[in-house]
Amino acid sequence: MYIKPNQIIEVDDRFYYLTSVQSALRKGYIQIGNMININTTLINPSYSGVTMELIAGESLNIGDLVYYKSDGKAYKTKADSTSTMICLGITTSSCNANDNVVLLIEGLIRNSSIFNFTVGGQANVDALIFVSDTSYGAVSQTRPTISGHIIQFVGYALTVDTMKFSP
Repeated sequence: MYIKPNQIIEVDDRFYYLTSVQSALRKGYIQIGNMININTTLINPSYSGVTMELIAGESLNIGDLVYYKSDGKAYKTKADSTSTMICLGITTSSCNANDNVVLLIEGLIRNSSIFNFTVGGQANVDALIFVSDTSYGAVSQTRPTISGHIIQFVGYALTVDTMKFSP
């Protein structure tokens, strides 16, 4: 069941007015399980995992890495400055500034038109994926090496076009 804040719901023939999702959790009307199913057989392009929705602070393309800025919006990351970091998620679609955008925050994402990874899993250093320090919103398999740049591992390549995303 999906419950929005300030929504009236019926539970066991009684009506309740909830002021927040946290209230529903405290009262036991919503339970969060410890099992998340991730589809590992993704069609191209697609994603599977834990998502959240934010408002875009700028135009974003599918596959852009984003951070959460103090204005409450999502912007493209770049690992050359703390002001454009820390990566929160990866966009699942393209959008314009002030549009809603769904972010994958943990899971798998596949897209052969934007990814061309060196494969090898998490044990292969060449397969690791980082926030780029040269291009806004980009993934990179090159670890930033310039002093003062931020190194944030965001996942590893499962196939040439599929990434296990886990910032």
